[in-house]
Amino acid sequence: MDRSRIAELAALAGRGFEGEAEDAVEAFTDDAELQDQPGEELVSGRPALEGFFLDYAGRRARFALREVVADGDRAAVAYDLWFRSDSTAYGQHGMALLRLRDDRIASWRGVWVQTAGHDLSPWDFD
Repeated sequence: MDRSRIAELAALAGRGFEGEAEDAVEAFTDDAELQDQPGEELVSGRPALEGFFLDYAGRRARFALREVVADGDRAAVAYDLWFRSDSTAYGQHGMALLRLRDDRIASWRGVWVQTAGHDLSPWDFD
């Protein structure tokens, strides 16, 4: 799969972090697995993935894909995920290893770190 298609899929999955769970699950195979952080519970299948992303609903969040590296049916993505609460924002800066199948994401294994800050640029400083 080429890098541009992987970027499309990762951005679509990122919509789940922005509260658009139904859109996000379209990036995944029916039997896909997602692990947000090492040691966390493995989420398996589209219904469970939708539930995972629904936990983000109602948050003010912005997902930005930073980099895509592809090698056959495997890829790695780097991303930023910014959350906002009133006048404060904090970010998750993460990477995920992807396994691809049937033009979709079959596996997402992520790791991220959280940073505190007051950077409101993802919201145009509003």
